[in-house]
Amino acid sequence: MDVVGPVQEVLEVMDVVGPVQEVLEVMDDVGSVQEVLEVMDVVGPVQEVLEVMDVVGPVQEVFEVMDVVGSVQEVLEVMDVVGSVQEVLEVMDVVGSVQEVLEVMDVVGSVQEVLEVMDVVGSVQEVFEVMDVVGSVQEVFEVMDVVGSVQEVFEVMDVVGSVQEVLEVIVSVSLLFSFLRLERYYTAVCLCCWVFLE
Repeated sequence: MDVVGPVQEVLEVMDVVGPVQEVLEVMDDVGSVQEVLEVMDVVGPVQEVLEVMDVVGPVQEVFEVMDVVGSVQEVLEVMDVVGSVQEVLEVMDVVGSVQEVLEVMDVVGSVQEVLEVMDVVGSVQEVFEVMDVVGSVQEVFEVMDVVGSVQEVFEVMDVVGSVQEVLEVIVSVSLLFSFLRLERYYTAVCLCCWVFLE
C-alpha cells in the first residue's frame, strides 16, 4: 500500500489487475500507479503487461517500442517472428515501421535474412525494388553471387530485361569463354601438327 498511495488508486488498480500480488509485482517493474494505468490503457490486462515485460525488460523500452509499433499485439507479433526487442529496434532503424518489417518478413522469411539483404542492398526500398524484378530473396542472392552488387544487378537488368535472362546471359558467356579456351587449344594442336609434318 505504501508503494501505491491513496486508496482510490489502489481500488482503481485492483479493479483492473486483481490480486495485490500482481499489483506489487507490476509496481516493482513499472514504478508508479500512473505508469501502471498508462500501460494498462495501451496494453489491456496485466497478463499482457507482464508478458511484454518478460520479453522487453523495463517499461521505458515497452513505451519506446509502443511509440514505434502501436499496440502490444503488434509487439508480440513482431517478437514471435524477430526474437528480441533489440532486433526489433535494430530492424526499425533500418526499415522504418513495423508494417514494413512484417511486409519484408512475408517476402524474406526471417530477420537474419532481412539484415543480410540490407548489408548487401542498402535500404528496404532497394530490397522491394529488387524483389519486384527478381521474385524471391533466393534469386537476389543467386544473382548477387554471380553479378556482385545491386547496382550491377540493376545495370544488367536495364540491358537484359529479366533475371532469367541475366542468368542465361551469364551461362552463355561462360560457355563462350569455355569454347574460346578450347578453340585456342585446338589451334595450338593444329600448329604443332603442321610444324611436325613440315
